[in-house]
Amino acid sequence: MTDLWPLKRALISVSDKTGVLDLARALVARGVDLVSTGGTAALLRDAGLNVRDVADLTGFPEMMDGRVKTLHPAVHGGLLALRDAPAHVAAMRDHAIEAIDLLVVNLYPFEATVAANGDHEACIENIDIGGPAMIRAAAKNHGFVNVVVDPQDYAPLLAELDAHSGATSLGFRQQLAQVAYARTAAYDAAVSSWMAGAFEMPTPRRRAFAGTLRQTLRYGENPHQTAAFYTDGSNRPGVASATQWQGKELSYNNINDTDAAVELVAEFAPADGPACAIIKHANPCGVARGATLAEAYGRAFDCDRTSAFGGIIALNMPLDGPTAEEIVKIFTEVVIAPGADDAARAIFASRKNLRLLTLDALPDPSAAGLVFRQVAGGFLAQDRDHGRVSAADLRIVTARVPSAAEIADMLFAMCVAKHIKSNAIVYAKDGATVGVGAGQMSRIDSTRIAARKSQDMAEVLGLAQVPTQGSVVASDAFFPFADGLVAAAEAGATAIIQPGGSLRDDEVIAAADAAGLAMAFPACATFAISIRGLPMRWAGGTAGFVFAIDQATKLFVVWHLGLADRLQMDVVAPYLTFRMAWNRGINFGLFAGHDVALRWGLIALALAIVLWVWLWVREAQAGRRVQVAAGLVIGGALGNVVDRIAYGAVADFLNMSCCGIANPYSFNIADIAVFAGALGLLLWSGPAKTP
Repeated sequence: MTDLWPLKRALISVSDKTGVLDLARALVARGVDLVSTGGTAALLRDAGLNVRDVADLTGFPEMMDGRVKTLHPAVHGGLLALRDAPAHVAAMRDHAIEAIDLLVVNLYPFEATVAANGDHEACIENIDIGGPAMIRAAAKNHGFVNVVVDPQDYAPLLAELDAHSGATSLGFRQQLAQVAYARTAAYDAAVSSWMAGAFEMPTPRRRAFAGTLRQTLRYGENPHQTAAFYTDGSNRPGVASATQWQGKELSYNNINDTDAAVELVAEFAPADGPACAIIKHANPCGVARGATLAEAYGRAFDCDRTSAFGGIIALNMPLDGPTAEEIVKIFTEVVIAPGADDAARAIFASRKNLRLLTLDALPDPSAAGLVFRQVAGGFLAQDRDHGRVSAADLRIVTARVPSAAEIADMLFAMCVAKHIKSNAIVYAKDGATVGVGAGQMSRIDSTRIAARKSQDMAEVLGLAQVPTQGSVVASDAFFPFADGLVAAAEAGATAIIQPGGSLRDDEVIAAADAAGLAMAFPACATFAISIRGLPMRWAGGTAGFVFAIDQATKLFVVWHLGLADRLQMDVVAPYLTFRMAWNRGINFGLFAGHDVALRWGLIALALAIVLWVWLWVREAQAGRRVQVAAGLVIGGALGNVVDRIAYGAVADFLNMSCCGIANPYSFNIADIAVFAGALGLLLWSGPAKTP
């Protein structure tokens, strides 16, 4: 392998033809022979350049709609042959293979096709095969071959040729080879990621990610860390796609915080009115809506004026002059918005260090996507949190129902809490945060810190009352104990929204009732199974548990006491309505005259009564009698179905006739009717208690 190697022949085949004519002319002027394919060859020939078709090199025409044109030994031999290996040189001579010293290829626009929402066939046809094969071959043989995959490397290539009298250095070829392999890796990553989505593979066995250098940063999160900003080729609007109008180069922390700010403010659709988010260290220190953009900014700023200093401001509407006038009153690192008018830009122009970024559009908060973070030995990947909570999703778990204003603030606060490091607590009132507690190790600490922030807000603004009075509280996860809820109540909160799911939910709900608070669990955040927002966890679950006890009782009695021949009367009784599951045991005991069976039946009856009384009291207080009744019906009807299966199984096991019917597994049509009617009641009755 030698350091300098002359460049005599180039193969050019590009989809992106930016700058390729100028490059080809410059190569010809330096005595380089050109070989090309398809549209690229036609372009060069139309420009008056002497160019050979790759078909002349291979002896085969392009075929199969261009799918096969460069996959040939004449091409790959010319790229892969070691020029200083006698056996390789002899093989080239024997098979009339000409050396190729430069490969200029950029690939079919697969990423652009996906970004433009191309259909399945279009995406498949834009997967390049020959291009990556040639790139990998040329890059592997970088001891002799140059490979250029980016138009931005055209000028450096020509400069290198001029510096070395028509040759290139090994170091230069090594740089090109690294870029080439990174490009094919990124291309393959894009294809495999698209296929994972197109073929509905949420957790494929192999994942690949790639990026293109956008900016080398001054330093990373800390001054001693090196850092760079890479783009991933996705079309999600954000800091990567923003236009910077003025100010210093963005830093690592600027980019991280600006991304957090944009994702948060995008939760609030411009059609619903102006909104502003102020971010510091990736957490919001103030978020608000307003009648005007300036009012939204002012209300967000008021939440925590101290933390807002040197922060990142994101707006959901184009920046205007009045808002810009307010923003420049304090030091701000970055302002990002979907546009800015001339007045705003003129005001910002006097603040040379203030970075102004504009977006063509806000990201869609409901769009799916993938996020990941590195851990030692690998990385974690998960769906982007694109869940949205609406009023219809709320399950009111307290005696007091929240007002319409409280519900609006609940939904607002939950949107904000979604973007705060856990443990996250948000106090909100009238569409603005009035206290934020972020990133604490315990939820009670976050609750108290947020309340303390609100006290500071009152002092700074000279308010007669702490803003948490009459506010709502959002928690990003359940309260593990009642202490956090009690602290929120002591701060003056009147309503709470939290996911629920704690083992101590009962304790927390009781504390809320005792404090006169309204509390809601978002259906999308609980572990309960819900249909149209109606919880079935208690009604259906308890019904299933009760008839499971019944089945255990019956199976014990039938198997242990040999009562299969005594079941006929019970089975053939018409099920015109559901039968309570627990009465089976009593029937067995009384009919068989056996005190053991009777005791089992009575135990099942007592336990079932206790469970149902407790369930009825609990759920009735929350206004869910319809769900409880439906659960009873479903439980009874399902019990009857299982009855028949159990009877048939026992009869088969004991080789006995069951009930004198031909098919012991059949079940009465009344069971189906009752089950369907109860399920219909549950599906279409609507919540018994609406906020």
